[in-house]
Amino acid sequence: LVVSGTRRKCVQFLLLQLSGEDLSLGTCLLIMDVLADAARDLSNHQSGVATATASAKQVACGSETTSSKTRRFASATRYPTSQPNLFSSEMRYFLLPLVAWSQAARLGKDTSVIGSLLRCLGTLLECGGMACPDRDVAATACLDLVENFWCHHEPHVRRCSMFLLSRILLVGGDELIQSRPALLELIDRTSVCE
Repeated sequence: LVVSGTRRKCVQFLLLQLSGEDLSLGTCLLIMDVLADAARDLSNHQSGVATATASAKQVACGSETTSSKTRRFASATRYPTSQPNLFSSEMRYFLLPLVAWSQAARLGKDTSVIGSLLRCLGTLLECGGMACPDRDVAATACLDLVENFWCHHEPHVRRCSMFLLSRILLVGGDELIQSRPALLELIDRTSVCE
């Protein structure tokens, strides 16, 4: 998926497979995981565990102890070079068709698919970042799903809805949330003890 010439075609193919009639539950969950992993790869996004492990390895390799004195090499304090976020400009091809699929599919009672969808959308938003040109459009589409699933009967879906809301806040969608008084009232009314 990372090859620039075939990226959009691969995403279109996966989303086409997602809307297939004879799709098994496992395949559906796998497609959403693949989309989230591709977004992480394109955005050069590392998870917190990977970052902490890399930092620990760098400090361990870059320090040297000699008779109660610690000497650090210059490479131990060097900041990693920043890499471009290739996903930021591609987010619309991942996220918007996935939201459209969720509205057309009428997700029904399958809570694992709903939870996976909300987590995938949250990951896509996070990988797109604050500088994404389609951030507001994507956040607005995701807010509709947050509103729909905030009071779901299944705790897993409610937690995933909260995760998606946190990713919307992370990318700077706080003004979009404040412009929806019904959602704010819903959040206020709901006890968050998950």
